[in-house]
Amino acid sequence: AVVSTQSTGGEEDTREKKVDPQFDKVVVDMREFRSSLPSILHKSGLDLIPKTIEIGDYVLTPEICVERKSISDLIGSLASGRLFQQCTAMCSTYRHPVLLIEFDESKGFSLQNYSEVGDSVTSSSLQTQLALLTIHFPKLRLLWSQSEYTTASMFRELKKGKPDPDTTASSTSIVVARSEFDRTLVSSLLELPGVSQKNYFLLARRYHSLSAVARSSLDELESALESKENARKLFEFLNKEEAVIADKSDVKPISAKTKYAKFKRFRK
Repeated sequence: AVVSTQSTGGEEDTREKKVDPQFDKVVVDMREFRSSLPSILHKSGLDLIPKTIEIGDYVLTPEICVERKSISDLIGSLASGRLFQQCTAMCSTYRHPVLLIEFDESKGFSLQNYSEVGDSVTSSSLQTQLALLTIHFPKLRLLWSQSEYTTASMFRELKKGKPDPDTTASSTSIVVARSEFDRTLVSSLLELPGVSQKNYFLLARRYHSLSAVARSSLDELESALESKENARKLFEFLNKEEAVIADKSDVKPISAKTKYAKFKRFRK
């Protein structure tokens, strides 16, 4: 393999570097081709396998999956709760899940401007949410990248001496199947009153089945959800069959008993 040690403009030159030809394949989600990173990876010698993948943006090895976020993407996905769902899927499927936070090389290498950092710690601050993310997902590893060229260099290092991901159709099916249970459980949780994209992971952290949620007391749900109001809504739904609610997909109101029947069996 030929390696160039030259640098241009203070930025590492990745274009002439070659990885071990035996281990040069990377599975790339099709949506990533909107950015210039795949082109940079290709120029660095990596063989890109474009696929529509359910989990992560890049699969480097059978054990390493990478979810790539810009700063704006990171802030938005933390606020919506989507990042917790993505990390849940990665951590349940891969041994080494990675969250890559990529900065804009034209801007400073900092998460926030100093003026944006408050004097007090709040649950809604970016730093607090990142800390909670790493606590909730101890397997998750965070990578901080200055630019797309730095990311390409990191990917080469992570792949060094490790086998390529299985790029066959059957392998892709296995990955999807292994994450199906988690997606189904999350989908069921999100149907419950008091549970949203922003707090479902609090229940997932405490409970491993819907039956355990259904058997919980009000105090236990308050402790899990960290909200009396959300806990009350959930508890009342799980313990009260007769109430009329509006189905958003239909003007016709439906009985909560109908919806409750899906979860009643878990109390047994």
